[in-house]
Amino acid sequence: MYRKILLPIDLTEAEMTDRAISVAQALAKTFDSEMRVVKRAVAPAHLFSRLRA
Repeated sequence: MYRKILLPIDLTEAEMTDRAISVAQALAKTFDSEMRVVKRAVAPAHLFSRLRA
């Protein structure tokens, strides 16, 4: 059913992140899926000013 699982995580929310990882691992094992983890990052403010132009 799920061939690839993308798991976005926010390390500032440890309890939620732990739960999300557990659920994603269970799904990946059940469906023999590939799991990719993406960590949330904050971009420097000066980059946003360029996007508004």
